[in-house]
Amino acid sequence: MPDPWQQAAADIRAASPDTVMYTGGGLTQPIEIRVIWTDAPGDPFQGPGSTTRTVTAEIACADLPERPARSDRLERDGITWQPKQATYDDNVDAWQTVLEKVA
Repeated sequence: MPDPWQQAAADIRAASPDTVMYTGGGLTQPIEIRVIWTDAPGDPFQGPGSTTRTVTAEIACADLPERPARSDRLERDGITWQPKQATYDDNVDAWQTVLEKVA
């Protein structure tokens, strides 16, 4: 029987409208996967002018054979992203992946 947290996270991802085309992660070819996408204000800092944003994607471990790496690519709405940091969350069996735009 699956863990209730993992099942709830899987249900949320399945209902999520957010999909990305993922390349890398041990995949033999790019695939479209559902993620939980977050674009939130970053940590505050002192100084005028700039604001920061933190963009993340929660990716089910079952969707990727390998841990997300900087060489991987996610494309969403015509913008290409790369993993900056990936942390495993065993509560939901997913990678919490901080992203940055590919220049």
